[in-house]
Amino acid sequence: MEERKRRAETLVEWKKLEDARKEENKARRDHYHMAVEVWQVEKARARAEKQKFTKKKPALGKLVAAIPRPKVGSHEEEGEMSGEEFDIDDIDSDLSTECGATHLVDSL
Repeated sequence: MEERKRRAETLVEWKKLEDARKEENKARRDHYHMAVEVWQVEKARARAEKQKFTKKKPALGKLVAAIPRPKVGSHEEEGEMSGEEFDIDDIDSDLSTECGATHLVDSL
């Protein structure tokens, strides 16, 4: 029961952060669209006056990346390992002794 409460609290916190991120991205997009409208007006005015228009079109830029949703059945928080551990050094040494060639290990 306590795990459910903790999970629910984590999801509520994540949802608040995700909503804030979406609002920030919406504000950035709105600002971008306003800047593009101003740019288009200036470009049209320059064309009407037969002047050269060299101002670059505004770019949206990077948006705030999505926050990953917390895993529902994550036991890794409690320190449990899910999967098998491998020691890369042992694999390399086993490979070189089995094959008798060191150039295979160097290519890894």
